[in-house]
Amino acid sequence: MLFLAAALAGVLLIAACSPRPPADPDPEPTPVPTRMPAAEPTEDGNAAHQYRGLPGLPDQRLTIALAQPEDWNLNPFKSGRHLFPVDPWGYYQPLYQTLLQYDPVLMDYVPVLAEKVRYEAGILSIILPEGGQWQDGFPLTSEDVLFSIQANRKYGTEAGEVLNDLIAGTDGTGRFSLEIHLNREKENAGLQCMDALTHLLILPEHHWKTVVSHAGTWEQLQDQTLPLTGSGPWTLWRADEFALSFVRTSKEAEEAGQPVYLCVLKYSDHKFSEEAFLRSDLGLVVGVGPSEPAPAWATGGTEEERGVILGGERLTGITVNPSGDPLLQNRSFRRLLGLAADRADAVMIPSTGAQLNGEHLASLLLGADDETISRLAGEAGLSREHGALYFSINGQDLPPLSLTFPDGQARAGQICENFAEAARELGIMVSLKRVSPAAWKQAHDTGNYALIYTETDIDESVMAWVARLQKIPGITLDQNGGSMAEFDGRAGGEIMTSIEQAHFSGELKAVIEKLAGWIIREGIFFPLAAEEMAGGYLNREEAGTFDLSSIFALKVRVKAPALQP
Repeated sequence: MLFLAAALAGVLLIAACSPRPPADPDPEPTPVPTRMPAAEPTEDGNAAHQYRGLPGLPDQRLTIALAQPEDWNLNPFKSGRHLFPVDPWGYYQPLYQTLLQYDPVLMDYVPVLAEKVRYEAGILSIILPEGGQWQDGFPLTSEDVLFSIQANRKYGTEAGEVLNDLIAGTDGTGRFSLEIHLNREKENAGLQCMDALTHLLILPEHHWKTVVSHAGTWEQLQDQTLPLTGSGPWTLWRADEFALSFVRTSKEAEEAGQPVYLCVLKYSDHKFSEEAFLRSDLGLVVGVGPSEPAPAWATGGTEEERGVILGGERLTGITVNPSGDPLLQNRSFRRLLGLAADRADAVMIPSTGAQLNGEHLASLLLGADDETISRLAGEAGLSREHGALYFSINGQDLPPLSLTFPDGQARAGQICENFAEAARELGIMVSLKRVSPAAWKQAHDTGNYALIYTETDIDESVMAWVARLQKIPGITLDQNGGSMAEFDGRAGGEIMTSIEQAHFSGELKAVIEKLAGWIIREGIFFPLAAEEMAGGYLNREEAGTFDLSSIFALKVRVKAPALQP
């Protein structure tokens, strides 16, 4: 024992005398929260926790699932729209929020995290509320906004790419104010920037700075444990292998009888979530595909038991490439082809189009009567034979026009088939070209098509509308130039460049009406269907009077389900 004690003393003496590496520099001081973080909720309902892993009693929580499990996401930089619970497109905002949202009725951007936004002289000024806080009690400041903008620019997200093209510099002018200096040579730079900010989630720098500095791309974030502290109405409480549980950040909803907990079950297959919904194990299903009608399982039952959550509007139609086929270079032929469309009232989503001069726009639309068909055919250099079923040019049959649409979307395929059938009755053959969704998107973005099925964004903003139109080839060409002699793209381009000036001068509606009229006269977009989109399905009996605005960023409402065949 004496020998062992002596040996141990010798080792300690050597260790004490050995050289040591220099101490690490002091880390950056952690900002002190303006208030103490809220205490975690107590574990009520332990019996439920033991076999389900869910907090609270059944009437204290709302249990939800995803209709499309592949849309599960915790990465705020990930590509894709309508991901849950973290959606970089800003459709769902239970955790992270955007600075702004677009209101299609107001045709303007309204503050969310921001208190005020002002644009003048090429500078976008953002004012934050001084009392804003993150869920951990730390203050929300301009540094968080600047950090979030730079992180998106670094990762090249959809919003980040737009901002990379527009921003000349940024400046934090105060703890709760900042300025974004825009490239004045860019058209409609102010509105484009505001539109991008509606799709950019604001993150707390003190949680995310180290994570972002260590990950070169957003894909590399997938392998890390990501912080889930945000500014939304819910904060993460507990995660396990099959569920995430959130708790409300405010006592007001609880006092009003709203559920305290939000529990998201992670089903590996949508069939399991369907069965759970029908058994009333779920109060809400979100992550609904925007391109498909409501499934029968979600809309079954009585009106009191089921409800479809409507989360915005969308317009579908056919976009025409005036240079995509020799026939389409002729304005009269394009308008003739447009008679095959089941025309909507306007060429934009209903909530915006309803505010325009509908009588004027209606007067520009042509009826599919024999006189109009014969007149347009003659102007297009076509001869008409055997009524309305046959056209020929120079003694030859018209070659078919190619219509590109995405594979795997039943509704898109049905719409295109109906359009092709209506065109055939006019005597115009349309061949359907089914491609992968990625190839369809690429064709739409590059203008590599003759005709292409088109979907607008949900609650499409004016700037998103303009951006969609600007992808049409030849949009800025002179109407007297080359083979585009019957496409007045320059006139449309000039209207589009005046959108921002009209927005800030109070003349936006008049300019939008001019642009809508130009689209109709040129025959480059045929609206086919205007529809309210499902954002989820609600089990009224289980969910009660749940406040949907605590999950959905958009203005949503619930309607009774349609009868199923």
